[in-house]
Amino acid sequence: MREHFRSVRGRLVVGAAAFFAAFTIAIALLVNAQRAVLDASHDATRTTRVLATSASLEKAVVDMETGQRGLALTGEERFLQPWIEGRKSVKRLGRDLQQQVRGQLGEQRVRELRDSIDAYVREYSAPFVARVRVGATRRWLRETMPMGKARMDEIRSEFESFRAVRIERVERDEAAADRLSHRSRALAFTIWGVLAIMLAILVYLFTRTVVRPIARVRDGVELVASGKLDARVDGGALPETIALVTVQVG
Repeated sequence: MREHFRSVRGRLVVGAAAFFAAFTIAIALLVNAQRAVLDASHDATRTTRVLATSASLEKAVVDMETGQRGLALTGEERFLQPWIEGRKSVKRLGRDLQQQVRGQLGEQRVRELRDSIDAYVREYSAPFVARVRVGATRRWLRETMPMGKARMDEIRSEFESFRAVRIERVERDEAAADRLSHRSRALAFTIWGVLAIMLAILVYLFTRTVVRPIARVRDGVELVASGKLDARVDGGALPETIALVTVQVG
């Protein structure tokens, strides 16, 4: 009898342990999936920040060209203000952009882009402004300004190439985040469904091996108490209970 009772209890303990193990695994999987979603979202946000910085850097370079062109056409220093502000911003934004892509895709491309901008300022823009300030002939301007425009077009082309790569990265990160989000929800529904089934099985086993036998014993005892001494007390999986009742009745 004791062995049979221990067998019933053992099955319940094993079932409960399996349920809580599956519950723990489900929580761990959901936490990991959520972490992956957050990582993908963080990557997309970081890439968006890189794009914003690169756009500001490109605008600063264009402002420099606008300022030096205004000075060349008018000869007035007040039109050079965008060049002065742009030159300051180029240094700061270049450092910021390099820091943002450190250890990431595009780090070498940003380094090359900064080198191109520095070469443009050092070899063309600064000498051009210095020459215009002291006086430059129209012929010199006609010969020099197309060279500056060609170099500026190359720089803007580098910006476009860098931007295309980063935009592709953003779209890929966002798509990955969406896929992970959908998978997480599907995984959650699946796991909770399995846990619900396991819980139902545990309830069924507990009812079948414990609750129902106790109910039958109770009904049998009530019959004996009412005077039907020949009533059969059937405890099913609870033989020890039946033995106890039999001793008490006897």
